[in-house]
Amino acid sequence: MSKSIPLAGLALAAMLAACSTPDIEAVRLVETNVSPFAKALSREYRELAVFEADQMYDFIDAGKYARRGLAAARGNPVEPFVLSDWNLPDDKMPELTEARARLVAALERDGRSRAPDAAADAQGKFDCWVEQQEENHQFDHIAACRKAFRAALSVLEGATKQNAVAVPVAPPPKPVADQTGKVLTVAVKKPDPAPMIRDYVVFFAFDSARLDAAGKRIIADAVAAWRAAPTAVHLAGHADRAGARRYNRKLSMRRAATVGEALHRGGIPRHLIKSVGYGEDRMAVVTADEVRKAENRRVEITIK
Repeated sequence: MSKSIPLAGLALAAMLAACSTPDIEAVRLVETNVSPFAKALSREYRELAVFEADQMYDFIDAGKYARRGLAAARGNPVEPFVLSDWNLPDDKMPELTEARARLVAALERDGRSRAPDAAADAQGKFDCWVEQQEENHQFDHIAACRKAFRAALSVLEGATKQNAVAVPVAPPPKPVADQTGKVLTVAVKKPDPAPMIRDYVVFFAFDSARLDAAGKRIIADAVAAWRAAPTAVHLAGHADRAGARRYNRKLSMRRAATVGEALHRGGIPRHLIKSVGYGEDRMAVVTADEVRKAENRRVEITIK
């Protein structure tokens, strides 16, 4: 996000700001009647562009976000950032590659229409993560974008899970015989198992600690993952910033307790479930006080 600008570079920064200003100013005012996903995606990119321009003075990246927001507002397809277009650290590429593959797969499973807000949020936060990771110095910003992406992706994948398409398995090779007629053993390399997800996020309605249908599905997935490798489960409850701070701390603890009870009913022993409530602290999406934000009303499940 933030790029420090020495005094000697102020003229260059001003020139870049002037070049990017038309797009940035246009995206501030853009209105659209496109699909719910495109409208939400345009909003995501507008927020990123305005933040980069007004708070970070990063007019290059602000311009990139602004152009994406304008394209989405026109109904033009906008794909998540392509990793090869960015100068990313080698040790971060595996995680980013896996994250983008999961995002694209969920979007293509009709995610844009089934969960437009979550789909747009996941794409915007993924692009934010990529942009921050290239800069690779504001580690709190990297972590915030990555965490918000994971939270939105969890919702998106939950909404599109029933649309997942099974990948066909290749038939085993036919036996091969030598000249004497003896059947030879053919070694077949088994594909590497898909990595098991061990982190889940359950979201809640405003001022509520009740599970909805999506939350129950996510808990069922978490229980299945725990059964495959039983171990400790850590729950972190959270709230948004609407309401009193003390009340929100208690609300976050109630949400964690609700999830813990559901996990226990699924078969996880109580003594393996540890929970904490953070209230308004550790927000997935940083907001001002009294702002309602769905991504912050959550319980994070970590299966260690």
